Amino acid sequence: MYATNFNINKNFQPVKNFAKKIVLAIFISLILMQLSIAQNVTQPNLIKNKQLPPKITVAGKPMVSFLKPEVKSTLLPHRINKAGEILIDGDYGGIYNFINYNTDEGLPISSLSAGCMDNLGNLWFGTYGGGACRYDGKTFTTFNTGNGLPNNVVLCINVDKTGTIWFGTDGGGVCAYNGKYFTTYTKADGLAEDIVYSILTDSKGTVWFGTYDGGISKFDGKTFSSFKSKSHLANYSILSMLEDKNGNFWFGSESGGVIKFNGKDFVSYTTDNGLADNTVWCILEDKNGNIWFGTDGGGASCYNGTEFKTFSSEDGLASNVIRTMRQDYKGNIWFGTSRNGVSCYNGKYFTTYTEKNGLSNNMIRTILEDNSNNLWIGTWGGGISRFDGNAISSFNESHGLGSNIVFSVLEDKSGTLWFGTSGGGLSRFDRKTFTTITTKTGFPNNSILSSFEDNAGNLWFGTYGGGVLYFDGKKFTNYTENQGLQDNVVRCITQDKKGNYWFGTYGDGISYFDGKTFTNYSLEQGLLYDDVYCMLIDKNENLWVGTYGGGVSCFNGKTFTNYTKAHGLGNNQILNILEDSQGNLWFGTAGAGVSKFDGKTFTTYTTENGLCDNFITQILQDKEGRIFMGTNWGICAITGWNGKQPIIENFNTRTGWQIKDVNTGQNTMFLDSKGVIWAGTGDKKTSLVRFDYNAVNRNSYQSDKVILSIKINQENICWYTLFYNSQNKLNFLSKQDSLTLVQQELMTYGRILSPEYRDSLSEKYNGIMFDNITPFYPLPENLILPYKHNHITFDYIAIAPSHSEFINYRYFLEGNDETWRPISKETIAVYGNLNEGNYTFYLKAQNKKGEWSSPILFSFKVLPPWYRTAWAYLAYILFTAIVIYLGLNFYTRHLKKEK
Repeated sequence: MYATNFNINKNFQPVKNFAKKIVLAIFISLILMQLSIAQNVTQPNLIKNKQLPPKITVAGKPMVSFLKPEVKSTLLPHRINKAGEILIDGDYGGIYNFINYNTDEGLPISSLSAGCMDNLGNLWFGTYGGGACRYDGKTFTTFNTGNGLPNNVVLCINVDKTGTIWFGTDGGGVCAYNGKYFTTYTKADGLAEDIVYSILTDSKGTVWFGTYDGGISKFDGKTFSSFKSKSHLANYSILSMLEDKNGNFWFGSESGGVIKFNGKDFVSYTTDNGLADNTVWCILEDKNGNIWFGTDGGGASCYNGTEFKTFSSEDGLASNVIRTMRQDYKGNIWFGTSRNGVSCYNGKYFTTYTEKNGLSNNMIRTILEDNSNNLWIGTWGGGISRFDGNAISSFNESHGLGSNIVFSVLEDKSGTLWFGTSGGGLSRFDRKTFTTITTKTGFPNNSILSSFEDNAGNLWFGTYGGGVLYFDGKKFTNYTENQGLQDNVVRCITQDKKGNYWFGTYGDGISYFDGKTFTNYSLEQGLLYDDVYCMLIDKNENLWVGTYGGGVSCFNGKTFTNYTKAHGLGNNQILNILEDSQGNLWFGTAGAGVSKFDGKTFTTYTTENGLCDNFITQILQDKEGRIFMGTNWGICAITGWNGKQPIIENFNTRTGWQIKDVNTGQNTMFLDSKGVIWAGTGDKKTSLVRFDYNAVNRNSYQSDKVILSIKINQENICWYTLFYNSQNKLNFLSKQDSLTLVQQELMTYGRILSPEYRDSLSEKYNGIMFDNITPFYPLPENLILPYKHNHITFDYIAIAPSHSEFINYRYFLEGNDETWRPISKETIAVYGNLNEGNYTFYLKAQNKKGEWSSPILFSFKVLPPWYRTAWAYLAYILFTAIVIYLGLNFYTRHLKKEK
């Protein structure tokens, strides 16, 4: 615009052309800068041969040491079967991922007696003195004599076809809970005896009861009929019951063997027929139709329809006293023993888990499997242990590990694992026994930072202050600064294709060893930084050196090419390097995530992309191409890609796995020949972690969602009190309704309300109307709220006993919200000051896999205030009409009067 107002003199033409050139140059520079930024990489710094030549030293005579015979060995807890085979407890040994629940978590007492799962997925547990409790993944809810149970010792629990929960008690008979009230049946009602050890619901819906010294009773919903005669039962104390796939009934007795009933005839089987013992605590039918009997001292007997086969402690079973059995979704059979933990039989051998493996107590009384296929093990004295599978276990000094701090892991060609520890020497593990070598037994140094197996199968170990050690299977050869090594702290070791060795040191660069001479490289030779943490030789025989503070140097045998944060690295503190199967290089940084280099461009992934932490201590790739990273917050795995975004799984204490911080060091996280990851951590509880990614339980059941309660004006309400009062029934309740009211008031308020307090509640909530109340979780149906009670709160949950902490929720109130509320882990929704109208509350949940459920809904209505009712508006119209009429009439009369 201004150019049109000036007459440019011809003498200024060269200046004008020069200015154009400057503007063009600036424009091109800006484009190049943008391209460089877009690629996130600038040209690396190439260090040419003008640097000083490397220092070469002829290796002096190394020190050689031999192991002393008094090496310490520790065999893991185990069993020996009759074939003489050693069966390690926990299959792989160590402490497993048991999650334990006790009174601190909400259990009434620590001694469990029985358990079952209801139709919604809740877990129910009977206790020896604390009544029964229900667990939904969020809360343990206790039911005892105060709520309507006849006795607080609950020996068995069963769910019938209507969803009613049955409790067999020690002297109080049986009790049925239909979600509203408890109904007790005793000997006076026709039950054979009041001590009930077992309950069974058959395929027709009939409920059977095995009593102590009273034989068997069955209940058709109205009356009891019993079996108690020598012609039927060899013993009248029935401890266990089962209906098989063919409709036959099996009854396990005390001292009388097992009785089979086909609907007409009773047939007894005892030790004379091959049964292991005549006292049968539990019965199970497996997926193949075999019937298993857990006995009191004889082990377990398996009956295939023709003959019995017995399994005992000689076969690897933890104990011959079997109190409970369960077959899991994989077909494994679990045996809960009286005092020796739980054994798992996979069809070939037994694996036992005890307190030493993380089980809360060795006295097992019940085993359940939830909808996510996790096992719940109820114990006598230790509460409940949840077992999520054998994907992860850990080892520490108590198992024979030299130290609780592991810095390096190596598997040799024979499959033996070697663990370099901090201050505890070198531990060798053959999967059954730890053998630890220290300075006391001839090992030169007790702190191992790195380990490596060379092409000939020899082992090399880098130490903290003792140089590097070479082990040929018989003796250790020690190279230090005295022989020409650059520094005695060796953090990493590798070997090139020519057989030469490279050693990365702390503060003095790298050393190259050809077997005769050491050649040392540091800053003077072009290395970026002398504090070397990791090294890698890529497929093109380039040596990549990760430094702590300088970035990465790539050495091609002649020159160093250096990369830093300025070139696209996350930062200059490099802790680990990996070359993946596609030739990409991955650099783990201290605090800036992981950087991937494809030869041209760096791409960095951090917690914003889903990593559990940005401090990446270890990186490895498994045979399936998954990238695993050790961090200060456990292990994260890139399992695939969604476009350019990684698909990430995290394994740490936040996600229910007993692993947190993974140490730095060479191969501190190591993938063995079986596809299992071993990781050294900084926590003495989980010192050395064994992680089998392929064994992770990935079953994620879409849980049932329930609204637990509805509060009005932020107050709990016993809806039964309002319901009976609204129908003027409080003074004329039947025995059943009275029982319901009392029990529900106890559950809501923890006490029975006085008549005066009930009246005050009815007065307070006057005008609230509803038709009925739902069972188990009491909610009012077809709820209508007066305007003064227009503040409503929904408490809800997705019933997921295992890992409920990973459930996400969304909700929406139709009539109030315009869209779904944001995703949250909150289990409460509050709406206040609602206008009159019809409302429907929608709730849906998201499981661990990210799958969203279909919504559940609850509808209710808020009435208008009296001044906004139809009658009020009619009154307003009438009033207005009258005023208009009177006004017109007055005006008409006024006009007539004026005329």
